[in-house]
Amino acid sequence: MESRFKAMVFDMDGTLLNSMWYWRTMWREYIEAHGLPVPEELKDAVLSGCGRACELIARDTGLDRRAIYHGMLEEMLARHYREDVNPKPFAAEVLDRFRREGFAVAVATATPRHLAEPALARHGLLEKLDSVTDTEEMASAKGDGQFFLNVAGRLGVKPSECVMFEDAVYAIRAAKQAGMAVVAIDEPISAPDREEIHALADRYIMGWDEMLRIPVEAIAGNQ
Repeated sequence: MESRFKAMVFDMDGTLLNSMWYWRTMWREYIEAHGLPVPEELKDAVLSGCGRACELIARDTGLDRRAIYHGMLEEMLARHYREDVNPKPFAAEVLDRFRREGFAVAVATATPRHLAEPALARHGLLEKLDSVTDTEEMASAKGDGQFFLNVAGRLGVKPSECVMFEDAVYAIRAAKQAGMAVVAIDEPISAPDREEIHALADRYIMGWDEMLRIPVEAIAGNQ
């Protein structure tokens, strides 16, 4: 039976790559590298969203928030992508499966392309993809359904013909609003949002090995 899906779209951080820890801790690396004061709200924190951290650092130092964020990406995250970040187990095998079965296979990420592509290439994942789309080139955030509409358009398919694989609740909401089916993959950093993720996603998986056993038409079957 021909599948109603034509494209498999993957988030990168926390989904294909085991990198979310670095996204939530690079603010402290940035502070230490630049000798900046730790905002009072973050003194006891181990993890923090980089957006909030950038705002607090900018508030306390007078530095430009966008420059801080850019520095975190280019100085800290880029190094981790080059040296430390590894794929989640069976991620490569899942990409191979979908390519073998004739689906378009793509990445849609908030990470700038010039950082994302080398990170994927380092582990042989980039060559398994038809496209990589980032939020900068689409001028829309992953919390905006328009981003996912744009991703589907770039692939030449309808949103309803896409399965989005995600770990972050805000992106899952937006992909569902755009009309995509969503498979959520477990990510420890997303634990506080797990209940909502379960409610929103068409399927919740604990690891990529599950996707090697599920028939395509059951992927978004909430089983």
